[in-house]
Amino acid sequence: MTGPGVTATRMGRTAVTGAELAARTAEVVAALTRIPWSVRRFAVPAASVATTYRLDRTVLDMATRAGLPCIGTADDALYDMHDLTNLALYLPMRTPHRAAMRFWAQVLDRPDGEQRTYRITYRTACPAPGHGGPCVITFHLPDGTAVTVPAEDGRPVEHTVDVVLRNDWPALPAPLADLAEEMSAIQFFRLPDAIRWDVDFSTANLVADCAGIARLLANGAMERGWQSRVRYGLIVAPPFSMPHFWAEFRIDGQWVPCDPGLINGMVRWGVLPAGRWTPDRSLGGLLAGISSHYRMAALHNGFPIDSSFPTHQVQRPDGVRP
Repeated sequence: MTGPGVTATRMGRTAVTGAELAARTAEVVAALTRIPWSVRRFAVPAASVATTYRLDRTVLDMATRAGLPCIGTADDALYDMHDLTNLALYLPMRTPHRAAMRFWAQVLDRPDGEQRTYRITYRTACPAPGHGGPCVITFHLPDGTAVTVPAEDGRPVEHTVDVVLRNDWPALPAPLADLAEEMSAIQFFRLPDAIRWDVDFSTANLVADCAGIARLLANGAMERGWQSRVRYGLIVAPPFSMPHFWAEFRIDGQWVPCDPGLINGMVRWGVLPAGRWTPDRSLGGLLAGISSHYRMAALHNGFPIDSSFPTHQVQRPDGVRP
């Protein structure tokens, strides 16, 4: 049991009392209620929340009492995966989401001007073994090319590519830095596909995910007379990279990545230090672009499929391969 004055969880060296956890939970749930019920998909049983999202039953019950949307009651309740992901991001718990972001912070925390090479393995499999007919996997790569690989029923399909990331990105000009700062008013949440691109929803409700923030930035930059684009690609960090959207601005002949939504989120989640990481800083040292269009990294016979991206560093800053 938790309650006022009782330590409910510990994140690093920071103890959080039951009362503090309840207050944070209520705050996150209040923001989540801005998302319409109609776009939710209630498919996660209460019994699997602790295993999949590392949110124990005490926390789940606390969130439910605070108004977290669900259908059913008690052990039969079903929850939305995006709501649970957002809770895992914003509550000070030891969750896989926070663990992954600490690897991102390690990639970003390196000397200015340094380059690193990472090896990314695209890994997937036929989503419907035994479907008959051809079975071809297409991978879209960070260099803008694509490769096709025949697939066999039940066997993983892989393709490996090396990417070089640098962290010597120029500062944003004042108009674009101001635009990035404006995004601080918008809270970063994972959103369902039905509204993730809806900039009217995001500006009215002050919540958006990476896709919506990228579009808001690109639109705002164009209104200010700057070339801009939405970029899809990968957040590159060991042990796994993951798909992401961000904005890019054309500055002095190069496309400069900008993602104040992720920076603000990582600061709020306690992953990046607020003093050094301001919304106008580039996260280019963490991002490998694939396309300026919405194009999934992996396709099966032309249709998007899920994939994983195991990643490791293949060259240290001193040039010595591990």
